[in-house]
Amino acid sequence: MMPEISIIVPVYNAEDYLSLCIDSILAQSYTDYELILVNDGSTDKSRNICLEYASKEECIVFIDKENGGVSSARNVGLKESKGKWITFVDSDDVLPLNALSILMNLVSYEKNIDLGIAGYTCCNAQLKLIFSTSEYKEDKYILLRDKGINKLYKSEFWQWFICSKIFKGDIIRQNNLEFDEKIYFAEDRLFIMRYVCTLKGKIAFTTAPVYVYRIHDKSVQALASTCFNPQVKTGFEASILMYKEICKTQSTWHNKYLALIDVILSYRTVKRMGAGDKKFIKSIDAMLSDVMPRYLYHLLWLIRWINIKVASFKSRYCGN
Repeated sequence: MMPEISIIVPVYNAEDYLSLCIDSILAQSYTDYELILVNDGSTDKSRNICLEYASKEECIVFIDKENGGVSSARNVGLKESKGKWITFVDSDDVLPLNALSILMNLVSYEKNIDLGIAGYTCCNAQLKLIFSTSEYKEDKYILLRDKGINKLYKSEFWQWFICSKIFKGDIIRQNNLEFDEKIYFAEDRLFIMRYVCTLKGKIAFTTAPVYVYRIHDKSVQALASTCFNPQVKTGFEASILMYKEICKTQSTWHNKYLALIDVILSYRTVKRMGAGDKKFIKSIDAMLSDVMPRYLYHLLWLIRWINIKVASFKSRYCGN
């Protein structure tokens, strides 16, 4: 029988966190799911941990593969998935007890919802709170595609990362959507944009947290902030490809503007990270030039600066 939800967990050298992750999924109040554990060539005890759980729990599907990266592991999980809905969990993170219930209630709120986007909590390695969307007023929005894209670009907390979202399985399968295995940073942002650009239905948003994102010394966010990896250039490439995806659709000019601003922000971030490496800087300069001429880059950056100043003035003096 087809499960309602497929939960895909890519696993690589996560022995310190994996059991807690799996336990949090098995403890869910909503139980109509399959849990797909994809071991991506781990060299620690992660494989054995997965096998032990799979031998005890019928809902667990275990897949063993050679190391190919997180996108490769997620793609294998997608091909194996049978659920009507699909969600992703990283092997060092955890789900609150009612996470799946919140997500299913969200996408069942009204007809023709194709994507559910919920809130999240950020914690340190010891699960001490850093930030949670629960600090905001609990809001729920049901938006059509273009307004949903706009909110994802402009929101303080709803972002393009893969977690705390639930996708319709048939849309992924019918459009042959998968993660780009040549993109090593921001691959999830690109996958989500490609998914959203196929939508004819609605996107549902809630601030209710359904995910606990753990930041530790081995997490992607921590590693990116402590050392330079030339592959961060692929994160910039992802922003460019996201802009190109929007251009293929009949989306609004404002969304295309926001996508271009995202390209500029990504360029400036990557350039700052690669400062001192002339060959690297030259390569990303060439990538930017393929998207926009220099005068447009400076013009858009000026417009963004003006918009920020105007918004700040209104907030300060007009109470908006």
